[in-house]
Amino acid sequence: MHRDGLVQSACAALALLLGGVPALTASEKEDPRPPFRAVLSMRFFQEVNQNDAQAALKVWLQNIASERGVAMNPFGKIVDGAPAMREVLRDREADLVGLAIDEFDALHSAFRYTHLYVIVAGGRVEEDYVLVTHREGGRARLADLEGASLLVYSGPQMALAEPWLDLELVRNHLLPGRQHFRSQQMHSKLTKAVLPVFFRQAEAALVSRRGFETMIELNPQLGRQLRVIAQSPPVIPMVVALAAGMDPIVRAQVAANVTEIHKAPGGRQVLNLLQGERLEEITAARLAPSLALLAEHRRLRATLSP
Repeated sequence: MHRDGLVQSACAALALLLGGVPALTASEKEDPRPPFRAVLSMRFFQEVNQNDAQAALKVWLQNIASERGVAMNPFGKIVDGAPAMREVLRDREADLVGLAIDEFDALHSAFRYTHLYVIVAGGRVEEDYVLVTHREGGRARLADLEGASLLVYSGPQMALAEPWLDLELVRNHLLPGRQHFRSQQMHSKLTKAVLPVFFRQAEAALVSRRGFETMIELNPQLGRQLRVIAQSPPVIPMVVALAAGMDPIVRAQVAANVTEIHKAPGGRQVLNLLQGERLEEITAARLAPSLALLAEHRRLRATLSP
């Protein structure tokens, strides 16, 4: 099934199951089990509206509670933007948070966490990004793209793509992206970023390597006509964390089961919406390269500020 159809059918199933956006009922408020509050950034979801995303989150939590046998009273919330997430963390209203890595970088000092997880996609924890051009366009180097049009895929895994490209341009003695390129357009669909380059309607595309390779598998002609002229190091674009201070019994049960949630039907459905296969626990040290890239990008922006 095409991804659009998959998302629509999954969201329809969730809406049918939950009857819309979940609200905390009186019986839930009186539930004697310890609460478990999960808050995810809207950036975890693509082409899914906030109501459907919130419904998906409740299904996921219900799976942890029922199918995995965790004794908790789950409810969840989707927030859009770092300020909204900061408010949730300030008020200690989250036991689990899901953030884009730049949001985590900006907010992690606002809360303490005990466990870190990442979404595994394509069998890999890390993502890397590629800058793609047409082989017949005469644009084989970054310098050749000065004044060109750039299309950028805006999927959830692309959180570090533009910061990396800015730094790569500067390392090659060029101006950062929005000054180097004539235009820069974002697209939520991978095909809308890649195919215009193939058809010579745009000069370059910034996409995930995994997504680009998947497109080539489906259409080998893309691999013959398009070439990668720059590739990022591997980075981690999204993070899930268990906050400190939650009920210790619930924390232990969640930590023991969250990496197994893909084995339950409801868990797999939610992971499909997140474009992933499972969750894997990592150490904080695993985030160091990604956070270092963001720090370097902040320094670059500071030097360019008037």
